[in-house]
Amino acid sequence: MLQTNGSGVLTWQAVQGVPSGAVFTHASTTLPSGYLECNGASVSRTTYAALFSAIGTTWGSSGGSVFNVPDLRGEFIRGFDNSRGVDSGRSFASSQSDANKQHNHSFSGSSASTGAHTHWVMWTGGANQGKLYDHAGDAYAATTSSYVGNDPRQDAEIGAKSGSTANAGITNSAGSHSHSISGSIGNEGSESRPRNIAMIYIIKT
Repeated sequence: MLQTNGSGVLTWQAVQGVPSGAVFTHASTTLPSGYLECNGASVSRTTYAALFSAIGTTWGSSGGSVFNVPDLRGEFIRGFDNSRGVDSGRSFASSQSDANKQHNHSFSGSSASTGAHTHWVMWTGGANQGKLYDHAGDAYAATTSSYVGNDPRQDAEIGAKSGSTANAGITNSAGSHSHSISGSIGNEGSESRPRNIAMIYIIKT
């Protein structure tokens, strides 16, 4: 390449090419000359001497005459933290598994804390057969809404009203109970990922 120093002096300078070990995305599965796919393959240290000089055995080696290229198939690349502190505690060329940051989801409901409500029971035997009792023990005739008796929770009244064949009872006035809430959160899948397009990673030899 012909270069000037700005004062009219021209000199020839060598054109600097792509350095060995540089990684690119490629829009075709047909590899250009001088590149290998980043597929973790083990290649010759002699055949690819310039690449071996650039990356060494950083990405693995199965013997003294070979070395591995990075395996970037199906991976997202993250910039090496290199002491910045955003992704600290990692060494160069290390990998991470998928993860979701810890977070919370809120639920809400609209029921009373004690669930207070009323139950009615009917006596089926004894002197008060056919009468209804609410949770406070107030008796009402089965066919009318008029008050017809006293609180059957008093021992003397219970004996008089129930008889030997009585079948009745008093419910808890608070009616304390609980409700269960269940549901699904978010979309489900086998991994966490952003929108993406699949391309091939290649490395300069």
